[in-house]
Amino acid sequence: MSKLSLFFFAFVLLFSSQSMMGQTILNGRVVDDEGIAIPDVLISTNTQSTVSDDDGFFVLSISNDSLLTITHVNYESKYIVARKRKETIVVELKLKSRQLEEVSIVDESKVASDRVDLHEISRMNVLFGESDVIKYLVTLPGIASINSFDAGISVRGGSTTENAFLVKGMRIADPTHITSLVTAFDPYVLSRSTVYKSGFPSMYNGRLSGYVDMNSETIEIEEVEAELSVGIISSSAKVAIPIGKGGNNQIKFSARQTYLHLISTMYNRKSKTGTLPKYGFQDYSLSYHGRISDKWSLSAFGLVSGDELPFELTQNDNQHMQWNAQSAVVSLDRKLKRNGSLKILGGVNGNESVFEQDSNDQYISSEANNQSVSVRWDQPLTQTFAYHMGYSYERNDYSLSKNERDESISNNSMQSLYGDLIVFPNLNWVLTGGINMTYYEGLRSFYDVSPRVKVEYLLDDLELWVDYARTRQYEEKLPFFAIRSPMDIPVPLGDNNQSARCDAVSLGAKYELLEGLKLTSSVFFKRLDYIKDFSASSRSNLEFEYIEMVEGQGHAYGVEAELVWTHQKLSAGVNYTYLESKRQFDEINEGDVFSPPFDITSSAGVSLSYALNRHWFMSAFWTYTSGIYVTVPEGVAVAKDITNPGTTVNYVPIYGDRYYYRLPARHRLDLGISYRRPVKNKHAIKFSGGTYNTYNHKNVDFIYLEAEQTSTYLVSFVPKSRMVLPFVPYLSITFYLSEKGGQNG
Repeated sequence: MSKLSLFFFAFVLLFSSQSMMGQTILNGRVVDDEGIAIPDVLISTNTQSTVSDDDGFFVLSISNDSLLTITHVNYESKYIVARKRKETIVVELKLKSRQLEEVSIVDESKVASDRVDLHEISRMNVLFGESDVIKYLVTLPGIASINSFDAGISVRGGSTTENAFLVKGMRIADPTHITSLVTAFDPYVLSRSTVYKSGFPSMYNGRLSGYVDMNSETIEIEEVEAELSVGIISSSAKVAIPIGKGGNNQIKFSARQTYLHLISTMYNRKSKTGTLPKYGFQDYSLSYHGRISDKWSLSAFGLVSGDELPFELTQNDNQHMQWNAQSAVVSLDRKLKRNGSLKILGGVNGNESVFEQDSNDQYISSEANNQSVSVRWDQPLTQTFAYHMGYSYERNDYSLSKNERDESISNNSMQSLYGDLIVFPNLNWVLTGGINMTYYEGLRSFYDVSPRVKVEYLLDDLELWVDYARTRQYEEKLPFFAIRSPMDIPVPLGDNNQSARCDAVSLGAKYELLEGLKLTSSVFFKRLDYIKDFSASSRSNLEFEYIEMVEGQGHAYGVEAELVWTHQKLSAGVNYTYLESKRQFDEINEGDVFSPPFDITSSAGVSLSYALNRHWFMSAFWTYTSGIYVTVPEGVAVAKDITNPGTTVNYVPIYGDRYYYRLPARHRLDLGISYRRPVKNKHAIKFSGGTYNTYNHKNVDFIYLEAEQTSTYLVSFVPKSRMVLPFVPYLSITFYLSEKGGQNG
């Protein structure tokens, strides 16, 4: 630890600076025309500058009658004369002639990333009566879903296990529901998300492909707000409660319960084995935000989710799966001089899964728990310089149990020092350099150094950027089935493993062709080393010490483009991504280079939303992805106890090369319509309906072999395909306690 202490001391010396003196302290807040806070707004005079925080607040030392320039890439600039005031001034900015801003060139200072808030999500098709973060993300270029079992996202040719889901930068348990239809990330509580596909700030490490950092937007409310939604597939209840005067302290709570098993009964009446599983889940989210004083604030977030899936592959093969996740994050924030901030955060989370199979009395459970703490310091120095730096500690515990008796346990820990230096030479250029230093301690111990660099150029309607980032990963998930699923088992590094490494470079541009018409495009390349997979024999003994984690290499490159048009009440977008993603392991497929399931050559999406009037709202989304590569059994072994003629014959699939069979392309159309109206000028009610997979395309999720007896003595094995969700209609009714509730856009 002496090396880390020395690095931290040198870091502080490098970036320390004397405070700038001023005659008057000006306190302000920046909001949009709906009163929603705008973070990362640049407020400057001719001698110094600052940036608004996550709640839109800023503090600036000025001289009387100073001219303030207030700028943000997505909003019209504003100029005001600042005078000495006791109260906090509120500055309102107007959006730059565009209503749907899916990709913003802003960072915690000004960094290229995809920003999503409740406004954008509300304009999408509200599937099953519920808005959802992940469902919106898969409409963005470079992000795709793989199949209905793997509810994660593939970012620029990466595995769904190579993404981190965070709240306020803290890792949380992955609360995966099957399919990307809905996840436990309710935008009512987590109303603002930032998605990084490349150019990661130095605080992000531990995953190779993408980071989804979610936060709860604090909007001042004066009275209780609530909504209750009842649908044919799920029901939910949500409430926001102000605490004290001013509504600045508040609690938000959201709960949802599905009853999809009732719908599956209707679909399965005419089928012996069924086509739709009796799947059910529930999730609960809670957030708190409160100001302790003018400088101190406290926020907390909690999430609990649970899923249960009885699945019948064949008449003789009944399986039961259940999994759950719990997370909690607490943050204590202090405002510093010149709009700096100090954050002290702590978090705990865990995932657990259980698998049972009736045919062979099989029982397997796995559990992963995480505890972490973090300290971050953000500080603008002058009008030209700012920095972010911090320290984090994380501990992970893993357990694996078979047949409710044998248990295998493993653990590891990580400590990181990180920092970014941001330079603003002028209003057109932003230069960022950062580094993350991590000390890993598990079955073996080592140091990792990961540099980051980003250059951005902003000019009127044109934005250009180029970035490079190195990231690491310290665990991988062992696929429980031949496809990825929420049952996959987290496995830490073995005593002979190094951390997986990704070096990613991207170059991009965004240009507003006409008023409301925006084009964004980028090219990217990723080099991967020491990436992880598992040898086929690893599934024979499910204990950590016997699971053989193998290391290989790979690459991914591609190009993505998106065209978005917004005009009054209409929003439309089309995007396309081309990529190649390859991997190679000496122990897999005889060392040949192969295409993993996330090598999605082409993906495209078309979205449309239109507000007919103040009551009616329509939306449509069509998506297409190339067929993915999967592992298909090459044969079947017949197992039977010959000493007991009455025992059941078991057919065990035999696998050869992996990922050699490509499934057909996947595509579907989702349609939605809603009608909202006030009730007695105090409340509101909304009716939402639509269809998922409207033309009922058979999107194959996986392939298996089924034994069919052709005669008394002969049995043939026939490949069968299975899709999880066919055409599904939905309808929901939502009651809002507030008359403003449920407004789209």
